[in-house]
Amino acid sequence: MPSSQLKKGKIYNGNRHIK
Repeated sequence: MPSSQLKKGKIYNGNRHIK
C-alpha cells in the first residue's frame, strides 16, 4: 500500500492511521 492513501475517508500512512 502506498503511503498517504485515502481509504474509507481516512488517510492511511503506511501502517499508521492518521485522523
